[in-house]
Amino acid sequence: MAQEQRVARKSESSLWNGAELDEREYPVFVAWKEEADKVDGFLGDAVRTPGATALSLVSQPATGKSTSLILHIWELAQASKAPRHVLYVVSTEVEARFIRAWLTDHGAMDNVAVFGPQQGGRYIPVQVVTMERFIALALQENPWPNDLTVAFDVNWYPTVDDEMAISILVKRAMEVKTAVTEMGKDTRMAIILLMSGYVSSRTLTMFQRYLGHVTHIDLLHRTHAYPSTGELNEGWGEPGGRLDGAAMWLRERKMRLAIDDISGYRGEFNIYPAYPSHDLDETPEDAVDDTILMLRDWENTMVTVGVATPYAVGLEAVGMVVLTGAKTSARVIDPIIMQLVDIERRMSHAEAARILSWGTRSTAFGKGGVTMVAVPGINNHIGSIRDDLGRSWNEDLPIFILALFKAWPGVRLARIPIRITDRWIAADRIRRLSVLGCAVSLGEGEEQDKVWRCTDLGYKILEIWAKTHKKLDFSIIYLLAKVAMMQQRDPDVSSLVARVLVHMAAIAYSGIREFVAVHRPFDEAALVECFPPIIPESRRQAGGLWVALALYLRYRNDFKQGEGPSISTVNGIIVNRDCGGDITKNLLVFEKLVMAAGPSSAGAQQDWYMLELGEVEIKAIDEELMWAWLHRIAWCKRSPEPGNVESVLDMVSLAEFKLKASNELMDAQAIRLWLYRRSQARGAFFAIYETLERMGDAHQDLTCRGMTWIPGPTFKRAEDATGLEWPEMVGCKAR
Repeated sequence: MAQEQRVARKSESSLWNGAELDEREYPVFVAWKEEADKVDGFLGDAVRTPGATALSLVSQPATGKSTSLILHIWELAQASKAPRHVLYVVSTEVEARFIRAWLTDHGAMDNVAVFGPQQGGRYIPVQVVTMERFIALALQENPWPNDLTVAFDVNWYPTVDDEMAISILVKRAMEVKTAVTEMGKDTRMAIILLMSGYVSSRTLTMFQRYLGHVTHIDLLHRTHAYPSTGELNEGWGEPGGRLDGAAMWLRERKMRLAIDDISGYRGEFNIYPAYPSHDLDETPEDAVDDTILMLRDWENTMVTVGVATPYAVGLEAVGMVVLTGAKTSARVIDPIIMQLVDIERRMSHAEAARILSWGTRSTAFGKGGVTMVAVPGINNHIGSIRDDLGRSWNEDLPIFILALFKAWPGVRLARIPIRITDRWIAADRIRRLSVLGCAVSLGEGEEQDKVWRCTDLGYKILEIWAKTHKKLDFSIIYLLAKVAMMQQRDPDVSSLVARVLVHMAAIAYSGIREFVAVHRPFDEAALVECFPPIIPESRRQAGGLWVALALYLRYRNDFKQGEGPSISTVNGIIVNRDCGGDITKNLLVFEKLVMAAGPSSAGAQQDWYMLELGEVEIKAIDEELMWAWLHRIAWCKRSPEPGNVESVLDMVSLAEFKLKASNELMDAQAIRLWLYRRSQARGAFFAIYETLERMGDAHQDLTCRGMTWIPGPTFKRAEDATGLEWPEMVGCKAR
């Protein structure tokens, strides 16, 4: 016992303990059992007292929350010591299937769906559903059970579905509370919030606000001992580099797990991701099937487990877990400039612990059969245990807001139960959606005091987002939605305009920089030869999406061959063949979604790119690109700074960004010359940018990339449509 206490104290400040410990003396433990009396008492009170109550339980990953605790709750429910219907809500279908299999083996599940009205009989199985399924069930307005226990996984890196599900859960709890206190209903709802490796203060604050008291059980101080640890040797990721003992493990163990950046290692392993980036045309069911097949059946495989992997599951023969770094990338809203910025961030303690838990969940753990390997000094590089806002409050925030407007029609935003983080950022995104024609308000006042509803465009955006695995950037979804709706409104709209825009959307999804590598000076004459007639001469210097489209069309047949990773086109420009293949696959998906004529490879006009665009069509394309990236537009000055360094001004924040012109397809000097000859803007011009990156710690270290020129007269059409002046229509309000 004394030794266990020493281990526990040491683990509070350390990701893992020392290699001097014997793993066989420290088998996997079930942390929640230390506080089982509190759990039992909470559920017993929920049975005796009508109403809605909440308990939060936080412990380290792989300590029994998703398995033995759920089984225990179900056993209490069967004995009428907990509300009898048990519903467990998890983030992904992959983990749901593993949990269902475990619960079925222990008699707590069968194939009966029980979410709904009161069920008869003594045996009521657990139901395990994903956040997405939970939302669908709730929005169908089916009757809820009168005695319900909900175990709810609070995801560290929340998605839109996570945020929507927790809002719906709180809404239902409030309804139960009102039904009991005001109408005397005999309804019981017990909510158990499960957190792994961190305490979600946002979640606790939300439930305390709406339900009052929340019982809290904190077991973070209890952790596993990770005795068999080692450090990566220098140069492990370089060609010819090796992991100590890797060959032995490869022979003796079925699986290895690694954080995602080991996928850059080109040694003797075949490396596959545990949370793969599936093709857009793959159904969610097929994606789950493929992942589970890979996890369970593939032999001699190192499986990469990245920070973005939202789960950890128990496998039979994990022999090694490799933690190759403590940093990862993220796209977050900078609250000062109100723009999405790509940054490098430290991995959190919760993320690292979850990755290591793939080892502690293995049947080999506790038998001396799991080795943990990490970069030297890993404990000094990991971030604190804290909340993260995830995609839902960053790049997917416009989608989240539209989803709220759809799910709560006629309700003021301030009255919708959400885990709001920064009301100023939320208000800014609502203003953007209003300017873009995605949402309209009913009434006066500040954004959060109004009732909002989605427009037809807003609904179309949500539809396309759902049909593309919920992972497209908002600007790309917006562009696709506009293409779909322009064809619905006017069947005679130019098919050339639609095809060009859909191709540009597919290129933007893969990323201009990922598709084309540029280093000036390059052979401009050779590049011009790559332009098909569909690219107007006036847009050959526009860069970004126009030039990338030209290169895609020029080499489209080479992407099908798969001979080598890249194509050397002209001196100074290299096209990524693999990325081109991805663009082709995703293009077919986009065309099926939004093109009235269907995919270009399925009988539509085959040689459309050999036709020329008219002036009206060119302006229409410029306008749709402007709308899609309206809040990511920079003003390029009349001339570069000394040393040919470009500095641009962001139209939303008026912040100054750097531009590496030598790595851009856009030719700023050629555009200035074109404008000078036409006496337009004295050489200054506007361009949309694809990404914004922070190269250092200061705001002045921001660099924009993936520039595409938008002619100035285009913005007059935005003024006409909104009744607002440019660029005031996109400016962020001062706090």
